[in-house]
Amino acid sequence: SCRSRVSQIRAMTKNKQTNLAGQLRHYLANLPCPTHYAKVMAALNIAPMARLTQTLEQMMHDDHAQNRPMIAAMVISKQGPLPAQGFFDKARDLGFDISDPQAFHSAQVMALRKSFHT
Repeated sequence: SCRSRVSQIRAMTKNKQTNLAGQLRHYLANLPCPTHYAKVMAALNIAPMARLTQTLEQMMHDDHAQNRPMIAAMVISKQGPLPAQGFFDKARDLGFDISDPQAFHSAQVMALRKSFHT
């Protein structure tokens, strides 16, 4: 029936997002240092950019809920050594103090490095 097909498609879409988050987490956890959004998109064949940013935001939410450093900090903008503004907006929404964006980002990256090596 049509309804069961719609349910199957919704489940597949959710699985694809879950799989993408898993692939993304694995890829980022194995990087020696933060990398650019475009490089992540090319490496994992992700398009459009909104798909990557939505997945990163969901991962931030999940990491925060699990009391883990946010692995999304490993993705930075080409313009500088920090993630795009959306990273900081989501962090603020999650209750983090982002009054010093550079310090916040550095703390996340340092916490990630510790967690990768334990």
